[in-house]
Amino acid sequence: MTMKLRDRIDGIVARLARWGIKGVLEWMLKKMRMASNRRFIISSARRHSGQIPMRGVTIVGPLTQSWSMSKTLRDLLVRLRRCDIPFQTFDTGTKSPNVAKEDYQGLLTPRNEFSALKYSIVIELHYSTYPKGLGPKTGRLCFWEADVAFPEFSPDSSTSDFFVTMSDFNHKAIGEAYKQERFPVKKLLYPLLQVPSSNTSLDKVREKFGIGPNEFAVFSNFDFGSYHRKNPLGMVQAFAAAFRDEPKAKLIFKVNHLSSFPAESAEIDSCARELGIHDRLVIVSDYLPQNEIYDLTRACDVYLSLNRGEGFGLGIAEAMSIGKPVVITDFGAPLEFCTAANSMLVPFKRIPIKPGEYFMKVGTWPEPDISFAANCLRHLFEDPALRIELGQHAKATIEEHFSDNNFKKSVDDLIDFAQANI
Repeated sequence: MTMKLRDRIDGIVARLARWGIKGVLEWMLKKMRMASNRRFIISSARRHSGQIPMRGVTIVGPLTQSWSMSKTLRDLLVRLRRCDIPFQTFDTGTKSPNVAKEDYQGLLTPRNEFSALKYSIVIELHYSTYPKGLGPKTGRLCFWEADVAFPEFSPDSSTSDFFVTMSDFNHKAIGEAYKQERFPVKKLLYPLLQVPSSNTSLDKVREKFGIGPNEFAVFSNFDFGSYHRKNPLGMVQAFAAAFRDEPKAKLIFKVNHLSSFPAESAEIDSCARELGIHDRLVIVSDYLPQNEIYDLTRACDVYLSLNRGEGFGLGIAEAMSIGKPVVITDFGAPLEFCTAANSMLVPFKRIPIKPGEYFMKVGTWPEPDISFAANCLRHLFEDPALRIELGQHAKATIEEHFSDNNFKKSVDDLIDFAQANI
């Protein structure tokens, strides 16, 4: 048995332990859909044989699902449209009831209008639905949370022309992993959308989620599927250390897939009770439209992320874009836009990853300093002027770094690179 095959089998076993039989079956169904979609694209290429691709982008992926990467793809489509960059889409997923139609309405290409050879490059989320060699240059969009890339589940470079990353952190890690084989890895600026303005009363939002008028609210959002990496226990511990005797402070978690992870949910509950903050921990597990998540972010005072790795850090960036101070682990992709001038960066030490905590063989990951994080939260609680100052710096950084001009230049550079060098 080859090393690659053994690693893949180990990964499947780890997925089974983490997701259960239902999760693995869903994963297998996704693989079957991918094969069907691949046949459709090949058939389209045959029907349009002889067509010369125009300058533009084909986006392939699960565009109508509730996965965070699906939102990234939808945001990418919005930015392409805003910057007048021609594109078409091929949706590989099934429409999720938890995604409002307004989130993708007017962005998707009908199947009967899709042409596999229409545009010069293809960007697909990690997988290999769109085959290499049909004409357009194929790039796999890769996100990775560690500083060592792709131990066993990397995209297959033999089925791609290049990889696309959306952070300096990913670009370095993945570039190093493929340096010896000289496989192209290019960065595309993350298509971060400015959080839209809202007329919703923040007092009503706070009331809805049990936040009193004079209470200090610490906010974080995450998916329970990434429980150990997102490190909610660390956030509970930091909050408790900062506000054990402060009744006017609350910790708000907006979470996805809580019901699928009862053991982890019970662990958070037990930890909060043990530390005496159970009555000040609010866990919002119901589906919220994106605009309501934005309103909840606005209604809180600080965004907290004591993660052990981020492929980008969307919640962090969105909070910063509306002027919220952030307290985050001093590691990973968010450091592209988080600095000592606009954020509170929490130092860390490396610790071994325990069995079952992560399905990739990385070895170690960051463990943020809980005491330091607690001091940051306390400092922001006691100094409203500092909250405003950090928030203003954060908002200015996001607006400048992720501007339309910078995004358009990034896409143009990627298309030029693919056409000239591959």
